[in-house]
This record gives sequence, C-alpha cells and structure tokens, in this order.
Amino acid sequence: MEGNVYERSDFYTLFYGNLNLKINDGNMYMNVAGGNDALDATSRDFYKVSRIINKRDAKTGDIYGYLGRLSPSIKYMTAFQKDYFCINQEGEFVIAYEADDLMYVYDQDYKLKYSFGQPGRDMNRDYVELKVDDFEDMLQNERDTKGRYTSLGIANGLVFRTYWTGLPEDKTRLQIYDGTTMIGDVDVPDGFKVLGYIAPYYYTEFICDEEAETMKLYRFKLDR
Repeated sequence: MEGNVYERSDFYTLFYGNLNLKINDGNMYMNVAGGNDALDATSRDFYKVSRIINKRDAKTGDIYGYLGRLSPSIKYMTAFQKDYFCINQEGEFVIAYEADDLMYVYDQDYKLKYSFGQPGRDMNRDYVELKVDDFEDMLQNERDTKGRYTSLGIANGLVFRTYWTGLPEDKTRLQIYDGTTMIGDVDVPDGFKVLGYIAPYYYTEFICDEEAETMKLYRFKLDR
C-alpha cells in the first residue's frame, strides 16, 4: 500500500474499548486506535501522527479517511489516551480527551476553530510516564488512582463533560457548558453520561450494575 503508514486503513482498528459512533450528513464516524510493528505507542513519533476517528460513507461503509490527533497534552506513553467526540447542531466536531482540560471544536473540514474548558475540581493529575518493562502494572495503578475526564455529551445546545477526581472519595462530577462558559460543576453518580434532551428533561444513558442486577437511567431539568 502507498502513502504514509498512519494514513492507511491497515494501520488502524476500531477502538472497541472506547467506541463511539456518530452519523452526520451521510457520513459515519467512529473511534479508531492505530499502531503496527513499525510504529506503535512506544515511539514518540506515534503521538505526533496517529489519528483517532475514521470517516466512512454511511451507506456503503467505504472509508474516506482518518481525522484528528491524540491529545496535545500527551507527549509519550500515559494511561490516558481515550478521546470522546460529538457533532453539534452546526455540524462541528467537539473533541474531549481523558487527560486534557481543554475541549476542541473543529469545522466540518476538521480545521480547528477554537478550544475551551475549565479544569475539573480536586482532580489528582499527577500523571507518570509508563515504562515498557512495567507497562501493565503501571497502567492499572494510574487508572485506579488518577483523575480523568470520562464522557462528553451535547444536548439542547449545551455541552456536558464528566470526570473522575481520582481521590480516595472517588467522586464523579459533571461540568455543564453554555457555549464556552461553564455554568455548572456538580456531583453525579458513577457512569453518568448525558445522552439527549426531550423537553423538559435531559436524559442519561443507562447505567448497568451486573452484580446488583440493576439498570438505572437519570433525567434532570436545568433552569436557563
């Protein structure tokens, strides 16, 4: 195959541990993860070039190409490489990352327009660089003890981003943005992710607890 390795379909697989699907204007977008024997997460070049979203024809499934980059805050191996994306009413991409206080807004041609966002409160952000020879143990410890952003949603013109503090209290919190202005930062249940809006309520995705054999869905109102 021709072209740079990071622009080829054989470099990527669907990011099953972080799979998000959006359809807009006849196109389908999904999270992907890159890497092969020649270029993987142990190389610093990987973090400069690897893409995060593939673009497909929604009818045929044909791949048009790959979009985005890993968070600018990631220079080398960390435990926090997930990204979250939504498409707003203007057809713009809104991208959030696990370890980045900022969210990024791109136009329909995926050109950066602006960024916004406030740091989560009381987050343990003392991230360390993972070592190849102790990768698995370090990865698990980082994800068990450090704060990170955990979801992104857009509903009724508002942006909702959740985060986990990483502190012993294990708090999950929700930031609410009207435009680029944060209008709320509140405690929410673990697994909370805003899915949509049916007046007058905002609704979350189902939160499943297999041990307790429960499925919970939350709805709430906002005074604007």
